[in-house]
Amino acid sequence: MILNKREIGKLTLLKYLSSQNTPIHKDLILSKFTISLSTLKRYMQAMNEDLQAVEEFTQIRIIEAGGFHLENPTPFNNQYVLRKMTYLYHQHSLQFRLFKEIFSNNLYSIHDLAASLSISTPYLYKLFLEANRFLKPFHIKIGYSATIDAITLIGQNENIRLFETYFFWNVNQGMDWFFKNISVAKLSSYFTKREFRLIFNSSTAKQTKFLYSLAVIHQLYPVESKRLHLDEPLIGVLSEFKYVNDLSTPLVRLLKKSYPEIHDPQGLKSEALFFNFTSRLFSSYSDSKKTQIQIGKRLAQLTNELIDYCRRLIDALTLEYPKIRTSTSYKESRYRLFYFFSLYLINVRYIQFDSSYLQEFMFVNPAIQPNKSPLYEEGAQFFNRFLAEQPLSEKGVLSPFHLSLAHGLIYYFLSQTMHTPITLYIQFSKNIFGHVYLHSQLYDLLGHENILIVEEIGEADIIISDFYENRYKNDNYFYFEDLTDPENWTNLFSFIHHFRLNHRK
Repeated sequence: MILNKREIGKLTLLKYLSSQNTPIHKDLILSKFTISLSTLKRYMQAMNEDLQAVEEFTQIRIIEAGGFHLENPTPFNNQYVLRKMTYLYHQHSLQFRLFKEIFSNNLYSIHDLAASLSISTPYLYKLFLEANRFLKPFHIKIGYSATIDAITLIGQNENIRLFETYFFWNVNQGMDWFFKNISVAKLSSYFTKREFRLIFNSSTAKQTKFLYSLAVIHQLYPVESKRLHLDEPLIGVLSEFKYVNDLSTPLVRLLKKSYPEIHDPQGLKSEALFFNFTSRLFSSYSDSKKTQIQIGKRLAQLTNELIDYCRRLIDALTLEYPKIRTSTSYKESRYRLFYFFSLYLINVRYIQFDSSYLQEFMFVNPAIQPNKSPLYEEGAQFFNRFLAEQPLSEKGVLSPFHLSLAHGLIYYFLSQTMHTPITLYIQFSKNIFGHVYLHSQLYDLLGHENILIVEEIGEADIIISDFYENRYKNDNYFYFEDLTDPENWTNLFSFIHHFRLNHRK
């Protein structure tokens, strides 16, 4: 909806070629994307013209030499090139410009907004209809009235914050700053040295998302109708996260100093608690394992509807998989389950924000694509049964994305407990030193938690040998002769990796 068919076609071609190391034959591209050769060449020519128009990318082009290939002699990463072009296309999109105006918190009258976008009022109404179709899964709506010539943003304030952060961050990815009322430098001034190190030692993606979240709240907070006032059950749960590891101190400083005239202690408390929640669940801030256990321990002592549901789920899981309960780290695992499932349940029960809907309308990567092992499927079936017996709410229906998150979470804990290392048998006949070197390298590079080298060939999942061992083909045998050949090592690691994927429990 936001980009047109031609722009999506060009970006799809660029995205595909940017991930390929060798030229791709035209027939493969035509088959993969179900397009004609003339369309492919039009997309190629148009994308090359667009690349030439960007000062950084004048040397980058798609060429047809032994197949289609992205020629990039510059130091710029292919993924950066793709993201920059995606962003530039969005900048020219009328629908995207509408969203920028609507979410800027400087809501125009209908007449002024149409003039700002250089379109007629009837066409603006058409854009509103399309925009509301896009916003519906996020429980947000643009309200407009021709009678009083006014525009309003309708929806749960929690969802407005999350959508605005997710949407603009996905489009922008740190290439530009949308917020006119505050700069990155100004935001940074509200961090202490310790807080600054904590955030800015993380990845660029986490940094920019964190800053976007701060800027969104700073933009909305002065509008009384857009302030947060969380319900008591949520406050009780979220307070435990803030008590152990408070991520909201830069935000509280920012709001107090930017808006000293606003006296709303309850609203400020809600903003701080919600920010602690969103930073962990949606900005991918990672508490240390020790901190997760501390928070989970405090959560386990609470008695309310959400935590009671969480407790029933954990009890059912440990009953289904007794190995979790009998493991030496059971208490820690239980507290971590409280930590992760409380975050999950807060969203699906109270907030209901589903970021995967952006994929239906935007040129963004899928939010999650699990590789489903038998253990994953087992855990998924367990959760689906539990959900059927004890629905989360009266609706009782979760989106496929929210279901996949729960399935992945259960699989994460099951794989920690049920995980068994691959057993390897090594035979190196030239000398004992080669055997010892191979042995130590495998442990060093693959880890003791992932492999176990055994002395009996009958106990091995994989046999690594410089001898043929068996005259008949065997899918668990890898011939390894030359310790100095890097390609041999690469093939061995690939073999072990594929064996693990194909034989996971």
